[in-house]
Amino acid sequence: MNEQVTVGDLAGEYLDSLRQKQVSPEELAAAQQETNRFVRWFGADQRVGVLRPADIERFVEEVSRTAAGSPNKLQPVREMLMLAKKRGYTSENLGTHVRIRRAGSKKEGRQPTFEEQMIPMTAEGLESLRRELEELLAQRPLIAAELARAMADKDFRENAPLDAARDRQAQVEARIRELEARIRLARVVTNHGQAERVTLGRTVTVVDLDEGDELRFTIVSPSEVDIRAGRISTSSPTGQQLLDRQVGEEVEVRAPVGSVRYRIVRIE
Repeated sequence: MNEQVTVGDLAGEYLDSLRQKQVSPEELAAAQQETNRFVRWFGADQRVGVLRPADIERFVEEVSRTAAGSPNKLQPVREMLMLAKKRGYTSENLGTHVRIRRAGSKKEGRQPTFEEQMIPMTAEGLESLRRELEELLAQRPLIAAELARAMADKDFRENAPLDAARDRQAQVEARIRELEARIRLARVVTNHGQAERVTLGRTVTVVDLDEGDELRFTIVSPSEVDIRAGRISTSSPTGQQLLDRQVGEEVEVRAPVGSVRYRIVRIE
């Protein structure tokens, strides 16, 4: 098994395979949207070989709960993980853990209410999404100009600039649609002062019981993650262990490199 291949590498290989199949621009854009979501969730540098079924199932559960779109929107992720097994990047087919709900299935029961569809996030996270959307909307005229220049070459058979411009346009438009959906469904969580328990948007100070170091984490939604700034996801191993905990409680976080024990000393 090739253990050096990263999530970013896998996504690139999968999208290249779709281009070789000459899928429609709409299909490619949809695939890019979902593979980009997968890469953002796990990190482009994360090694594919360390992914486990439970990791995939958590990702699928969160996307199914928060992301707008058709029931089969995760099909590209399923295919990408099947490709990973085919090429020997994983020891098992993780694609089988991407369960896709079919539209109109009787098992789905009632449709979720508007409140159930809302996506909780911090005010900072919502503002970040709005800034990114503004930046992407500003790129539309530039991409249109690139397309116009590339199409001036009448030989479309080997027009690499045209292919690149089309891919860029598909990627940007897919991200714009995703951002617009998330902003439309966003519910800002506001927290003030000290708190008894760890919840979304709270900043938690912990002590590493093995090393004695003091660390601060801010618990955010998956779309707001910034590891360098200490903003960790509610679905990350550390975030899951800290949620709903109180000052003085100890938690153990299991990770591929080993376990870490923390004691919560402050919740803001």
